[in-house]
Amino acid sequence: HKIVPSLYLSGDFVDYWREEGDQLVFYIADVSGHGASSAFVTVLLKYMARDITKRHYKKHGELSAAAILSKLNIELGQAKLQKHVTMFIGIIDLKSNTLSHSAAGHYPMPIVGMKAGMKEASNDSYTLLEGKSFPLGVHSKASYDDVVLKINPGFSINLFSDGVLELIDMTSLDSKETHLIDLVTKGKGCYQEVYNSLGLDSVADAPDDVALLTIEMAE
Repeated sequence: HKIVPSLYLSGDFVDYWREEGDQLVFYIADVSGHGASSAFVTVLLKYMARDITKRHYKKHGELSAAAILSKLNIELGQAKLQKHVTMFIGIIDLKSNTLSHSAAGHYPMPIVGMKAGMKEASNDSYTLLEGKSFPLGVHSKASYDDVVLKINPGFSINLFSDGVLELIDMTSLDSKETHLIDLVTKGKGCYQEVYNSLGLDSVADAPDDVALLTIEMAE
């Protein structure tokens, strides 16, 4: 992963950890605003996300990305931080080889890679996931949905914050999305290839925070 702040501190954040039951939980989040005030919320978000995940697993014996977002939405609203948060959260079950995910207003959506030979792909395929809902901390009754995807060795997922779109010199959002998919496809979903293609080593005076998180499943 890589985070490039537009100011000294960033409102973009990524986190990932191994939860009980052979499950890898990961997310990317973008707190509204920039600088220190937004960065402080990411610290709170990390604690809340991990705590809610553990509590949910102990109570239900399984995890739900949508349930975690729903609880985060309520608790962030109760905290009255005057900030909203966009977020994508995924849970990879290493026993069943599935990815369940849910999104809260996050854009652009992650790009998933399927290698040729996998059940879902006759050729290498890199596509944007779909999903829409309210950002966290806006509406207390916002609802979120779980989407489940079967994965296999060779799977990859690249997650971006919206600041990455500022690095692409094109006018429309559609063309920027298409360019991002092409970039990931050419790099075969590999973190270092995507990192290099975006030129994240040389980004200076970024107009917005930029974050990249890549997860690859070894073949």
